Amino acid sequence: MRFLVVRYPLARALAAWTRLLMGKRKTIYFTVMLIIPVVFIELSLQVYYRISNGGFLFHRVGLSINSPDIYRVYKAKPNLSLRQRTNEFDVTYYTNSQGLRTNSQKKEVNIEKANTTYRILFLGPSFTFGWANNYEDIFVTIISKNITAIGKDIEIMNLGTPAQPINYQLCWLKEIGYKYSPDMIIQTVYGKPIVFYGWYIYQFMISSDDNNVGLGTELYESKLDNSPNKNGNNKTRSYSDYIAFVREAVKREIPIIFLYIPFSYVVRPADLSRWTLTDLKNPYLLRTEAKEMEILLEQQNIPFVNPTDELISKDKETRTYYFLDLHFTPAGNKVVAEKSIPVIQKFINLDTNENRD
Repeated sequence: MRFLVVRYPLARALAAWTRLLMGKRKTIYFTVMLIIPVVFIELSLQVYYRISNGGFLFHRVGLSINSPDIYRVYKAKPNLSLRQRTNEFDVTYYTNSQGLRTNSQKKEVNIEKANTTYRILFLGPSFTFGWANNYEDIFVTIISKNITAIGKDIEIMNLGTPAQPINYQLCWLKEIGYKYSPDMIIQTVYGKPIVFYGWYIYQFMISSDDNNVGLGTELYESKLDNSPNKNGNNKTRSYSDYIAFVREAVKREIPIIFLYIPFSYVVRPADLSRWTLTDLKNPYLLRTEAKEMEILLEQQNIPFVNPTDELISKDKETRTYYFLDLHFTPAGNKVVAEKSIPVIQKFINLDTNENRD
């Protein structure tokens, strides 16, 4: 009797589920028939991409190379030896124990610097890091091999970190980076020639601390003067304030050079379709803005390397940016290096001559 009592509710429940399934069998059928080809196509594409490119498609943009850092929130993972293979490039990233981009030897940068060493610190995001390129092909490396300092050895310290904003690296510079005694700093400015105010606004909005010292927000505390005759000064103010901040942090009057990297679609407007940003500007307008900034900064003796024209010219022969990845190809890195070398060499010569005097 007990078995029948138990079995009856079970049978009734099964009957109810059967009616429900029968009533929705068409929906289930079409859902399954839709899912099967989608899954099949996705798996086929992943297998094809894996065979032809050495890695799965989702690894293309999902590559994580960062680790936490107490001074600048995050950095490239220390002691990295990571290969990235896509249909556009096949590269290997190496970093030393400090999380700095290096070659396969993973040479360390000692805090103590010999008197015979001229140390150049590169700051910036993924373009400075050299994303999508082997170490020997990035503009930082090419520059280092083509500059000299009389009586000294050139030493490069590449702090470039993918997606890292400038204020994180300025925090590192103020807290620990100054101890490395850089002789020159080269700051990559990516995308738009006027960027620092945007970073300040962002930091202001996320922080309730009016004295948020150490993140670089001190650069922008002065109010803008909107009078017509002050317009040029307003546009360049953040650059001069950056220089003042950095020199105060390193406690020396070292040369500081800004290296401007335009969006890829500024160089090749046809690539605009590859961008999903909502605030895209006319590429020709951005070219004009970069040129105007170059002139304004030159008037104030602030070095601003703008390789836009050279990238456009070279891009007519071969791509200077990848199509899918949107970073430099080796050709693009070479153009930027060749544009930068004479400017950097000039300031090394001036700096070393002054020090000898």
